[in-house]
Amino acid sequence: MDEKQHELFGKMRRFPKYDMTFNEQQRLLANIKREIAHAERQKKRTSIIISMAAALFVLFFPIYIFTQTNIEFQQKEKAQDWTLSPTFDLLNKDGSVVYHNAVRGVKGKIGFLENGMKIVAGDQESVAKMFWYVWGEEQQLIGKTLRATATHKETGESFLLNETTLQAPLYGENASALTSFQPFPKEGIWKLDIHIDGKYFASIVIDVLPEYIQTKQATFYLTSDELYTGLKQNIMLKVDGKRQEDKLTVKAVYNRTHQLSFTYKKSAVYYTTSRQPVTLYEGKLTLDRAGEWKITVLNETVKVHVKK
Repeated sequence: MDEKQHELFGKMRRFPKYDMTFNEQQRLLANIKREIAHAERQKKRTSIIISMAAALFVLFFPIYIFTQTNIEFQQKEKAQDWTLSPTFDLLNKDGSVVYHNAVRGVKGKIGFLENGMKIVAGDQESVAKMFWYVWGEEQQLIGKTLRATATHKETGESFLLNETTLQAPLYGENASALTSFQPFPKEGIWKLDIHIDGKYFASIVIDVLPEYIQTKQATFYLTSDELYTGLKQNIMLKVDGKRQEDKLTVKAVYNRTHQLSFTYKKSAVYYTTSRQPVTLYEGKLTLDRAGEWKITVLNETVKVHVKK
């Protein structure tokens, strides 16, 4: 017997006494040795597996950390970048300029036609007819769904701005779409996160102006941010319904004692996309003092703050 067998027999002698022949003892010893050998093989296999796992961990963990960090950095950068997106020229296929400095977005990737248009909070008309222009591989764009979500910088409020299907190009872009946006519920900086075919594509940051100065029936195409003393240009006034009056009088009162009066002349009648008639008037709103004013049209009054 070898040393290990003697050791095993020594342990067996301390077991409770019972009758066992020498052959039975040998078979028991053989079974025990097989179990020991199996355990040692398992131990070696486990050790190898642990070593391999450790090696793979050392190899791939830095890659994982780098990937996760890069993703987190990109997401953080995306979330924190609230710089207003620039405008750029829309070019034709031959390189000629179709619209100068009229598309707002990411040059060479995506933009919408702004062309001097104001986007105003709460106003459906300012976003009723919008053109998307997209650059890239046409087969990966045409027929795909474009989905734009708008998020407000200050409040974090978010809503689905637009969902449309990209069509063939009109000019030098690779895909386009004529669509309508949902009106923005409030003024301020908004980020448009755009996905195409379910994948993030780009972000556009815009400034939405405050609501137009308005009463229940009438809307001045002028926001509170644009109302200054000495305003010279003509202001459009939209009145609901098909009005018969050729002229309307707009009154402006400052501090109850100072009053100005302006005449607005009818310029057009048109129908909205919902087939509602609207009458347009045009006139001045030249206020000579900074501060709080009351403006009255069609017997309805609105308070405004005039800047110097």
